[in-house]
Amino acid sequence: MNEEELDRALRGISFRPRATLAPELLGRLRRGERPKGAVPPRRRGPPLAALAAGLVLATAAALALQATPSVEVDRCCYDLDGGGDADDGVLIHAEPDARVHRLRVYEDRDGSGGYSALDLIRLDRRGEPSMEGPPGQD
Repeated sequence: MNEEELDRALRGISFRPRATLAPELLGRLRRGERPKGAVPPRRRGPPLAALAAGLVLATAAALALQATPSVEVDRCCYDLDGGGDADDGVLIHAEPDARVHRLRVYEDRDGSGGYSALDLIRLDRRGEPSMEGPPGQD
């Protein structure tokens, strides 16, 4: 056989996978078989489980902290500073019918009729009340 005949014979060869190749490969993957020489997958069991448990606990803690309902009440516009214009408002963050967490008095500079980032805060009070005893003693 000369070179031309050999070249013609090689060009006439075609390779086609057998019909059962795809189902065989899928079955091997489902069973967890890996190709020869492939690097085995890293074990992530305990550290991944610990991370998942930590996320569950953190989520539960965050939800427990948010379980106390709170409301924000914005009342505008009054003349609280005696300037004549009804441009002052009060912003209260509290539990319904209970403890006040934050009290703000602001000047509605942008005329929006409520608190916005452009407004000037005149008083910002958090936490416990400033008066310890009954009024009028000091």
